[in-house]
Amino acid sequence: MDIGQFEGNYIFSDPNVHIWNDMNEPACFDPYEKSMAKSNLHRFPHGLVEHRDVHNLYGYFNTQATYDGLL
Repeated sequence: MDIGQFEGNYIFSDPNVHIWNDMNEPACFDPYEKSMAKSNLHRFPHGLVEHRDVHNLYGYFNTQATYDGLL
């Protein structure tokens, strides 16, 4: 991506202005699990899925939408 395409197009344009996508994911301080407990399940049309299998989906789609919005 050419960062120069954004210069001058926004009120507060500056070479050091960046975008921060905060996923607001739940904090997990369990040193063994590294994610939410295995008992935390998400319901999908094809069945139940552990949180650790979908943990990064929200961040992925959030970033993809931000990229599309900047285009």
